[in-house]
Amino acid sequence: MGVVAETSMPDGDDSGQDLGSAPQRLRATNRSVSLLPGRSNEAVALFKDAATRVEPTVLANERRLNVLPALAQLFPQGLQRGSTVGVRGPGCSSLGLAMAAGPVESGSWVAMVGCEHLSLVSAEQLGIALTRTVLVAQPPKRAWGAVVAALVDTFEVVVLAGRSKIPTRDVTKLLPRLRDRGSVIIDIANVWSDAHDVVLDTTAQRWSGLGQGHGVLASREIVVAMTGRRGVAPREVSLLLPDPNGAVQPAEPHAGSDIDRLVAAPSTDETDHVASYTQHLHAV
Repeated sequence: MGVVAETSMPDGDDSGQDLGSAPQRLRATNRSVSLLPGRSNEAVALFKDAATRVEPTVLANERRLNVLPALAQLFPQGLQRGSTVGVRGPGCSSLGLAMAAGPVESGSWVAMVGCEHLSLVSAEQLGIALTRTVLVAQPPKRAWGAVVAALVDTFEVVVLAGRSKIPTRDVTKLLPRLRDRGSVIIDIANVWSDAHDVVLDTTAQRWSGLGQGHGVLASREIVVAMTGRRGVAPREVSLLLPDPNGAVQPAEPHAGSDIDRLVAAPSTDETDHVASYTQHLHAV
């Protein structure tokens, strides 16, 4: 797995500057990392090593990033490089991780900022290789922009969480840099102080696996509504996230509610039990 480090950058960052070629960007990133106060030599060495191996090698308009097959209904052509995606609602963290899993499975690296609350076990079950994952502790508010600028220079996917918003002035500087480098930002905590190119809202969720006084939670079905700008067509899909194996897959279409399916064809010896259970569900 990558490095977990508390990061902050000097106030005079160059997040609006064009750093040119990939080697120039890597040298600039290494200089920025070397200026991090309170750094450990090991943390800096790990970050520089990751930067050398994961530098973006294509422009934003050359191709898109792959997604998991289960998310192809939302992103049939993959994730647009140079874009931001906001994920909101119940299960937003899991959905954000699932989005990052596709590029990582294809060989990309991912940086996660302020994501200390996320389960790395769940991330791995979704397909995120922890050997290509770098964790960065949430920076101070004044350093948000500089830290994210260094990461989008180096990583193809950056997942953002945290307890404070990135200042608007920093977002304004970051946008052209993001478009140029071709990275994708996935915001799972509404920290991006601007409209996203794509917004995913989880509008409903339902857990399965529990019976009447028995069973364990096995899977969760969520409904994801997609909106956006720049020609993004609104759409809605149902996903199992997680499925019984901790991964993600499309939910099977079903007709009617749980109550309808329960009452539809009970066996003879279940009739009394189904009737009382149905009355209870209607009453809740």
